[in-house]
Amino acid sequence: MQDVIAKRIETEKQERIEQILKAARTLFVQKGYLGATMRDIALEAELSTGAIYVYFSGKDEIYAKVCEEAFLVVIGLIKKAAETPGTPKDRLRAICREYYSFYTDYTEYFEMLTFHDLGFTRRGQSEELSDRLKELTAQAISLSLIHISEPT
Repeated sequence: MQDVIAKRIETEKQERIEQILKAARTLFVQKGYLGATMRDIALEAELSTGAIYVYFSGKDEIYAKVCEEAFLVVIGLIKKAAETPGTPKDRLRAICREYYSFYTDYTEYFEMLTFHDLGFTRRGQSEELSDRLKELTAQAISLSLIHISEPT
């Protein structure tokens, strides 16, 4: 019986976290990182601000999680394109198609990481968050460059 209760509690926790992240994604696109507040996120998620702090230490951590999700999507698409057989030109075309897919199929993520609100490069972020996002950026770029030049 305890296993059932523990599983239910974990499921509810994950649902609540996703509820918060979904609200944050929407607001970060609408208002930008600096414009969105914890209160805004709480209202959008239909939770109290205190409830959000149970799951996240603050806006920085929420933003990092959303940006990390976005980078993982991009990296996954690039890895998929890297499996394209043929010449470097074929792989470059595949990477371009997957990047376009990111733009069309993951619009909120795309806008957060690119031009809307200057992407994730705004001031007001912790050094740890900034470093983690720079590392993911470098990983996405290096994957593209490596797989364009390597034969499959």
